[in-house]
Amino acid sequence: MQHGSEPITVEIRRGGFVESTHQVHAVVATADQVLSTWGDSDRLTMPRSAIKSIQVLPMLALGAAAQFDVSDDEIALASSSHSAEDAHTTAVASWLERIGLDLDALECGPSDPINEDATKFMYASGQAPTSLHNCCSGKHTGFLTLAKYLQDDPAFAVPGYLDPAHGVQVQVRDAQALMTGVDLHDQVPVIDGCGIPVYQFPLVSLAQAMARLVTPEAVPAVFAAAAARVTAALPGRSFLVSGTGRADYVLNEAATEPLILKGGAEGVSMGALPERGIGFALKCEDGNGRGADEAVAAVLHQLGVMPERVSMNTPLRNRAGTEVGSVTVVL
Repeated sequence: MQHGSEPITVEIRRGGFVESTHQVHAVVATADQVLSTWGDSDRLTMPRSAIKSIQVLPMLALGAAAQFDVSDDEIALASSSHSAEDAHTTAVASWLERIGLDLDALECGPSDPINEDATKFMYASGQAPTSLHNCCSGKHTGFLTLAKYLQDDPAFAVPGYLDPAHGVQVQVRDAQALMTGVDLHDQVPVIDGCGIPVYQFPLVSLAQAMARLVTPEAVPAVFAAAAARVTAALPGRSFLVSGTGRADYVLNEAATEPLILKGGAEGVSMGALPERGIGFALKCEDGNGRGADEAVAAVLHQLGVMPERVSMNTPLRNRAGTEVGSVTVVL
């Protein structure tokens, strides 16, 4: 697969007219070879939540997961932006309890569930949103698991685990640097929506990091066992990684081979095909998740991962249910 320098174009068509477009940069790669690019493969990109499957590696590699008997379901939750459906919140609460912490330990902040039915049920039951409903509560519980395991070291004290200088975040930063090949020590982080430090990477480095994650001979030795565990855990657990009706879940369900897929805020998506040792990363230039979802579906279809291209947004319908348009992708 070879492509030119033009980005993927996602067209929003109303009738026969193009009403809006999204431009999406994308890279498909192995650990040591770029297979295909669209747009700017070196575009500096904040991966946001799309990189969670790499951020979870220190919890596994340093022994915290073994100490607290972290399950494959919990690895999926630590790699998730879940919808706060009952299965998600119940599992995260149980995990917190098992490591001897409660809801107050989460520093991600409260938010409404992503899932609309879960939000309606929450308010109808007279409840208020908590940090447990935050889509990143699983990832934060993974961070807390590592902090709890190493808490005898003052650098890993449980409170303040989001500080860039905290031991947990230093380990997470270094894992991202090692997997991407990008030196982050002199880069000043910014803050993500859930409070963690975020760094910038060339898009191609993110794609190759995902390829390394699923390629035993390419993954750094310090993360070999951890990467193997993540690679085994995530395919087939896309509901825990996302939730009902969301792109990561729907596309995983349509895939005909194991797939790791994770979207992030501002139109980012990253993933891997473990059986082929392929990673990919996409960034929608205008930050629109609709554009990223449609583009990643088209790329996966072109890669043969699904026999028919799945669309999350087409046909377009008005409030009366009448079909008024479509979404097309130009690769």
